Order: sequence, then C-alpha cells, then structure tokens
Amino acid sequence: MHCSGLKKPNEDSVAYRDLRERNNVAVRKSREKSRAAKLAMIERHNQLSLANVKLKEAMRKRLRELKVLRYLLVRSRKTLPVSVLDLFAACQIGGPLQALLVDCDNGSDQSVSDGSARCFEVQLSGTPEFN
Repeated sequence: MHCSGLKKPNEDSVAYRDLRERNNVAVRKSREKSRAAKLAMIERHNQLSLANVKLKEAMRKRLRELKVLRYLLVRSRKTLPVSVLDLFAACQIGGPLQALLVDCDNGSDQSVSDGSARCFEVQLSGTPEFN
C-alpha cells in the first residue's frame, strides 16, 4: 500500500509508462503554450507602451501650442468666444489640464517663443480679462 492508502502503481508496467509519457508530453505542451502567451503579452505591452509615449508627446505638443495661442490671444486683447474661455478655464490652477500643462513646462522643449516672451511664461491662474 502507498502512504495515501492507494495501491502503489507498478512502475514497470507498460500502461504506467504510457501514462507517464503522455503526461510528460502534456506538461511540455502546456509549458510551451505558457511561454508563448507570456511572450505575446510582453510584445503587446511593449507596443502599447510605445504608443502611450507617442500619445503623451503629441499631447504635450498640443498643450504647448495651446499655451502659445493663449498668450497671443491675451496679448491681442480681443474678445474671445465662450468655448475658448472654457478651454482656458480647464487649464487654470486646479483645472483638469493644469497638471498636464505643468508637466509640459517641465519638459525639455521650452523654447517656443514669439520674440521676447516664451510660452511657459504665460500664467494659468485664471481666465484673462479682456477690454
């Protein structure tokens, strides 16, 4: 008797050897399938990470453009449409885009300029008053 209370298998029998061989094949197949799935997941992760980096850079570029345009509009002292004012309000301190704009300022490309004033000098403390 085996310690589990079952009969000890006859390791010399053909049926037992066949069972072990089929089990070993199944284990190898399962492990190979796991490796392939893991490699596919790593490849997908790398693709998504690269796409994420590209999207973040495009977003930073658009936010820098927004800041330059805001600065130019503030300088021109023209009346702005409500939709533009709403966008500026989203960029103010505590607004949903403010953290992204701060991140934009901390980026490496702070050379956007309209002559004497750089885009990151624009204050985002609120919607400007226009006369």
